[in-house]
Amino acid sequence: MSDAKYSKHFKREAVKQVVVLEHSIENVSNRLGIPEESLNHWVKTYVKLKERVEVDELSILRKENKRLRIELKDARDELETLRKARRADLGKG
Repeated sequence: MSDAKYSKHFKREAVKQVVVLEHSIENVSNRLGIPEESLNHWVKTYVKLKERVEVDELSILRKENKRLRIELKDARDELETLRKARRADLGKG
């Protein structure tokens, strides 16, 4: 059978049984009546897509982390400036 004969939902559910429920490819393919090669291909495709998404998410998190570190440094600098100004005011009185 060609992959085109299986719906996306069917493929997704079959892959889920292997990836999430940790059933063997052989077991799932036998129960669902599909070639092991097809299921193996679907699982490999899923893993590649998942890795690509994780890399993209990691990149986004790194950028956000950098932005937050800069924001924190700016806030600390501003706080230090305010503390110095307060000490100077208290010294005048």
